[in-house]
Amino acid sequence: MANLKIINVYYEDKNVSIRRVSDLTKADIIIKKDGKVTVNTQKFTEENIVSEGNIELDISNILIKIGMPVHVKGYQYIREAIKIIVNTPEVMHSVTKILYPQITKMFNTSSSNVERVIRHAIEMTWIRGDTNLQNKLFKYSNDRVRTRPTNSEFLFCLADYIRILQLNTK
Repeated sequence: MANLKIINVYYEDKNVSIRRVSDLTKADIIIKKDGKVTVNTQKFTEENIVSEGNIELDISNILIKIGMPVHVKGYQYIREAIKIIVNTPEVMHSVTKILYPQITKMFNTSSSNVERVIRHAIEMTWIRGDTNLQNKLFKYSNDRVRTRPTNSEFLFCLADYIRILQLNTK
């Protein structure tokens, strides 16, 4: 018998959520009449966590693995910020002057809101997420008695991880 689990869908557009879950897990998706989504996770293995060079999937995979809730705005902002940093490493030196303004344009919001929402998403991840994986990725933050990394530390560390992941898949 297949291993089935029920998931809650947080995106406003269920089709987007269903496609993302299917892409990330390589799983069979079933939509029931009551609106619940069932995922056959039998095919979900550690090997299919790493995509084949798709940066958006790689970013989403690592964010989900470390425990970031996908329903918060910060998830989307962080995903875009990491993508920008990976593609344009120079922005690492100008987070508030270049990176945040680029995200404000994408999501039609303010720079202060971008900073606050990203910080909130990181705090939620740090409290609820996978401690072991966080310790592996953010070793420098672990020395500070599990203090969460700053926005910049978080973004740059994950961007470096994604960059290395991309190099290894080529």
